[in-house]
Amino acid sequence: PHAEEPTVRRYLHRLLEERRSTTDHVLRRARRYLPVALEGMQRQGLPAELACLPLVESAFEPRCVSSAGAAGASAACLACSSSSKTR
Repeated sequence: PHAEEPTVRRYLHRLLEERRSTTDHVLRRARRYLPVALEGMQRQGLPAELACLPLVESAFEPRCVSSAGAAGASAACLACSSSSKTR
């Protein structure tokens, strides 16, 4: 999507203005966890983009629990890396 599209502008406004402190908090947390996730993806030969899943799914919140019972910031990454071993 192009940055000038109305939907994109609304999301950017929300993230960068309305919820700036939350966005800053999440990005600080990502600085801690993203390098570890990237290393794990590279070690498993998986696309680096998968390391961003915890950013979207849990905002890298270690105490996060999904409605399906997945726990922790890296639950999606752990599932990906585990399944890659069975290829």
